[in-house]
Amino acid sequence: MCSIKAKKPIVYLTGFMGSGKSTVGSKLAKALGERFFDLDEVIEQRLGKTIPQIFEEKGEEYFRQVESETLKELSTQRHAVIALGGGAILEEENLNLVKETGVLIWLMAEPSEIYRRVGNSDKRPLLQGKDGNTLSQEEVYRRIEWLLQIRQPYYEQANLSVETTGKSVEEIVEEIIEKLKD
Repeated sequence: MCSIKAKKPIVYLTGFMGSGKSTVGSKLAKALGERFFDLDEVIEQRLGKTIPQIFEEKGEEYFRQVESETLKELSTQRHAVIALGGGAILEEENLNLVKETGVLIWLMAEPSEIYRRVGNSDKRPLLQGKDGNTLSQEEVYRRIEWLLQIRQPYYEQANLSVETTGKSVEEIVEEIIEKLKD
C-alpha cells in the first residue's frame, strides 16, 4: 500500500481516449485495494444509454453537464481510483475539483498509439463526422492530433504523468504506484 492515502483520498486518471484510463484504473484500484469508478460507465448506467447515444440524442453540452454532476458525486468518495472521460478536465470547475480532492495522473500516449487503439471504433463520437458519418483513416488521425493539441494544456496540469505507449498495463500500474510513493 502506498502513502498516497495520507496525502489525497482519490487517484484520478486523465488522458486522451485510448490512453488506458479504464484498463489501468481497474488494475490500479485492485493493486491499491481501492474501489474503481469509470466516469463514463457510471454516466451510461445512470442514463441507460451509451456515450454515443447520449451525444447523438442530447449533444455534447448535455453530456458535459451530466459528466460534471456525476464527477461531483464521485469526488466525495473516501478512497477510490476514478477514470475520467478524456474531456472531463476541460471544464475548469472539474479540474479544480479533481485537484482539490485527489491526485491527478495524466496517462500519455502518442497519436499513433491512440489511433492504433481506437481509430477504427464507432463508439467514439468525437472521432466521427458532424452527422455521425465515418471519417477516412487520415481524417481520424488528424482529428486525434488536433484534439490532443487542444487538450494538452489541461492534461499538463496533472500532478503526475505516465507514458503508456509501448508499455503493458502491469508496467503502467507499477510506475504509477512508484510515483505515488514519492
